Formats: sequence, structure tokens, C-alpha cells
Amino acid sequence: MRQASSVAIACIAVLTACSGTSTAPGIHSVPTFVYVSDATGPSQLFLFRNDSSIQITNDGGNDTDPRSAAGMLVFTSDRDGNREVYISDTLGATQRRVTSSAANDFEPALRPAGDLIAFTSDRTGLPRIWIVPAPALSDTGFPTATALATGTDASVPEQSPAWSPDGSQLAFTSTRTGTPQVFVVPAAGGTAAQVSHEAGGAFSPVWSTDGKSIIYQSGSGVPTIQRVDISSGATTQLASDSLGIGEPTCNAKLCLGVTNPSDTSGAIVTFTMSSSKTTVVLARTANERQPALLVAP
Repeated sequence: MRQASSVAIACIAVLTACSGTSTAPGIHSVPTFVYVSDATGPSQLFLFRNDSSIQITNDGGNDTDPRSAAGMLVFTSDRDGNREVYISDTLGATQRRVTSSAANDFEPALRPAGDLIAFTSDRTGLPRIWIVPAPALSDTGFPTATALATGTDASVPEQSPAWSPDGSQLAFTSTRTGTPQVFVVPAAGGTAAQVSHEAGGAFSPVWSTDGKSIIYQSGSGVPTIQRVDISSGATTQLASDSLGIGEPTCNAKLCLGVTNPSDTSGAIVTFTMSSSKTTVVLARTANERQPALLVAP
């Protein structure tokens, strides 16, 4: 277990246009979010609020995969040698290591109630979904993680877990049908149901706030962001860009995405559930990526 106090380093968010996007007034309506940047060397976490950013982790490793729920953050860090799951307050003032494994543990997602963390681990040789109790920041020791039953064995890679708003289900990606697709499984485990059918694969799933649909990055051609209705299977394109767009994160009013997600340039942009027009929030001058909307307690 390791606790650390981060050094907040101020940096100004650059607002600029890129291919397929526009910069619009009213940027103050963008909610607070956390993202990853290489601006100070290794990948670290930054908090975007009121048109500017502060660095909230500052260690010798790489910090990635931020997600927020219940007024907390979870993320991945290799500061202690290999990738492990960490939990912290939203400003990174107190950070606590959650997992301890010789394997790589990454892509954590905190259940909305704040009690469980789903994450990806290659403990069995290939990426699979695991569940671990979310410790208090003052706790010591490492809670025990257990593998999530999804209806396939450990020979099938599965990753990118995302909790439903009520915490009763998990979305994730699986290659059980050949290409990566989005599946949904009860949080207690069971046989997962396929919800995406993308020829080029589906990635980075997140839930709509009403729990009726899942938003994901499509790998068919130039990456786009799609929304699939879980009940009907109907799919709608939410956002596109000539550079491609992916890594969605959404609340009830808007979503964030990353243009040119396979490279280091582009921008972090906003779009809504009703309009595919994207608006630049933050230019990617130092590989800014993996935005995660901050969720208050």
C-alpha cells in the first residue's frame, strides 16, 4: 500500500480548432473532467475545470485509465513496477493502491455506489474482467479480487468493464465471436449478452445515464462513436470526425470524445446525444486522452 500527495501544477488549456470540429463560446458549461497527458514527461492525470487544467498526479510512473464515481477516482499506475489499480479523492491528494499482483491490472471502473471496482487483469495469461472491493483511502492491505464469470473461459480476451448506472450490470468487450464486441453481464456474473455487431469491432463502452443504451467506439473504417439501444439493438451514430473519434465518456447532457484516437494529435471535444456536432474543449498538444467526467458524491 502506498499513499502519496500530488503536486498541483497549473497549465492553461489550449482551445483550438481541428479537422471536423469547431470552437464555440460557452465553454464554461463543460463539466469538470479528468484526463491523461504527457505534458510533464510520463503520462499523468490532469483535472480540467473552468477553462484550465491542474496536474493531480505527479510520480515517476505512468498514470492512465481514469474513471470517476461516488466522488472518487480510480486509475492505473505502473509507479511500483507493473500496472496496478489505484483509488484517490478527486484532486489526487490521497492516493491508495488497491491491487497487488505480478500481472498487470488496468482499466478500473468504480461502481456508482463506490463499493466495488471492476478492472481488467492478465493474471490468467490473457485480459479478463475481475472484481475487487473498493477500500477506504485510510485502509491498509490489499482486498481480495475475484474473476468475473461471463460465460467464456480464460482463453477468450475480455476487457474495458463499465458499470450500469444502477450497478446491477457490467458492459465489457469480448472477442468470443471473433472481433471485439460489446457484451453485457449481471454484476454477479453469468452468461453475457452481445449488444454490438460492428464489422471492425467495438471498443471503450460506457452507459447512458438512463441505463437503456451503451455508447462505444466503432472500429469499422474511420472510428466513430455509436449508441446502441440494449432492448431493440438499434444503433445510432452519435459523433464522427475526419480524423476519427473515440474514447467516449457521457453524462445526461453531453459527452466527451477524443479525435484522432489512434495518434497523439487532434482534440478532446464535446457532443450531445441529439447533435453530432463536436466542439473543441482541449487541443491535444501533449497526447491528451482518456477523458473521464468527474462524478460528485
